[in-house]
Amino acid sequence: MEEFPASLKKALAEADEAYLAGLSNKGTVNRGKKDLQGLSPALTVQGEEAQVALGGETCTLRAPLGDSACTCPARGICRHLISAILWAKDQLGEAASQEAAPPPDFTPLLEYPLEPLKRAMSGRRFGQLLARLQGEGLPPVEEGSIVTVQLPWEPAAVKLLVPVEHSTCTCHSRELCAHKAQAILCYQLFKGKLSLEALLAQEDEEGGWEPEALRGVAEAVCAGAAAQLQTGVSRMPASVCDSLERLAALCHNARLPELEKDLRAAASVYRRYFARSAAYHDADLLALLAAIYRRAEKLQTAPENQLSQLAGTFREDYLPCPSLRLSLLGEREFHANSGFEGHIYYFWERTQRQFYTYTVARPTIYDSPRRGRPGQYQAAPWQLEGTMAHLYGQELELRGGRAARGRRLSSSGQSRAVLLGPLSPWDALPQERQYQDFSLLFRDLRPALPDGPEADRVALLLPRECDPPDFDRVQQAFRLTLRDVRGRSLRLEVKYRKEEERVVDTLERFAESLKQTGGRPAFLGICYLEGEELKLYPIEIYRDWGESL
Repeated sequence: MEEFPASLKKALAEADEAYLAGLSNKGTVNRGKKDLQGLSPALTVQGEEAQVALGGETCTLRAPLGDSACTCPARGICRHLISAILWAKDQLGEAASQEAAPPPDFTPLLEYPLEPLKRAMSGRRFGQLLARLQGEGLPPVEEGSIVTVQLPWEPAAVKLLVPVEHSTCTCHSRELCAHKAQAILCYQLFKGKLSLEALLAQEDEEGGWEPEALRGVAEAVCAGAAAQLQTGVSRMPASVCDSLERLAALCHNARLPELEKDLRAAASVYRRYFARSAAYHDADLLALLAAIYRRAEKLQTAPENQLSQLAGTFREDYLPCPSLRLSLLGEREFHANSGFEGHIYYFWERTQRQFYTYTVARPTIYDSPRRGRPGQYQAAPWQLEGTMAHLYGQELELRGGRAARGRRLSSSGQSRAVLLGPLSPWDALPQERQYQDFSLLFRDLRPALPDGPEADRVALLLPRECDPPDFDRVQQAFRLTLRDVRGRSLRLEVKYRKEEERVVDTLERFAESLKQTGGRPAFLGICYLEGEELKLYPIEIYRDWGESL
């Protein structure tokens, strides 16, 4: 029999079943084994190639084996090539194969440059990968004759081979797809070729900004805020609102979302002043302008590796979360100064024993107000039928969910929820989270105060009694004092403005009804500090709490 070329002999010795399955798939390898049992191949060696005739086809074996070809119409490594490779390995003899087989050399995977990997992932996907690795660690990596990387968030499985272009992925792409790029990067991190800290620092330094243009916008914002602070609101023309909106647009183009948000909020406060709204307060405007000035001033002098933190993000990444068992306990309407309005829904998660939120928002900057649907008529997310109102009093399981920082749930089309059955709010929420002692409430929420994530400041209060409501005409605020089992007080407060009119009206009618007929009320709300006083903004009011009522 003719002698195999040395390069091909080495490639055959290194190719075990795992390698062949990486070149094709396990089913093709099994089919090649089965076909070989009834064949009598013939070998012809030509230079560095070996031609194997079998089953009416001719296979040309080359090193590396992924470059081999077959006369059949199938693309890639077909069952004929697998049969030919297995037959050729058998001709070498088991002892010779084992003696000739060196340990696999994955140096080309480790030395694969970073820039092509980032291009294959695109900038946003690269940032998402770094965020996942920072929060969840490396995915499963197995090293043998090939490197197998499982990407649970895609989901995808990648088999990395040398040379890299012969690697395969469950998406069946023949190019360097985003999955292969992520797998190579994960392997480099796994072997210590790269460090996650260095990648995160590099991402912060690059940031995607043009520093000079960014600093120019920050300088203009700083000058505008300084001029307004010096002039004073009483001498400011109504056109200041348009000036702030123009600066906000410049910040949007310069990728400065935090400044953009604050500028639009300042314009909204000015509009309240010019409309002579009782909701306008000098302190609110002064605090906003001062914050704008300070941030813009820092952006002018900050080193490039700090720009990301100062600029903020337009939209946070939603990362995969485990299956959640959720119960909808309340909702509230919101009107943000930054130009958005909508509804926020508050879900209790029974396994993790914490709140999650889900937001439906729409922009109002270029739109007429009051076109949105009432909260209860919003369509249910996560492939559920019906409206949000149908989710009250039910427990659901969310699979494939995604959540951003602060446990804010996404309405991703990949997420799916199923209803598990009826569940009352007082059965969903554990007894220790139904606060009858306000000192325990303060103790549990203290780490999230004063400005922690909203989901960490949501609580349900079961007061022993409620004082008569009070409306402070000077401060334009509705107040209802709640008292716990020990007589301690906590103030529920809503500052009046047009958008809060329905909330105040509902609270007034509830207080009057409670005075006449009694009941065991429960208040779901957001806790916050004003000075040193703990207060509550209401989300939902339960007239009679507990199944015995």
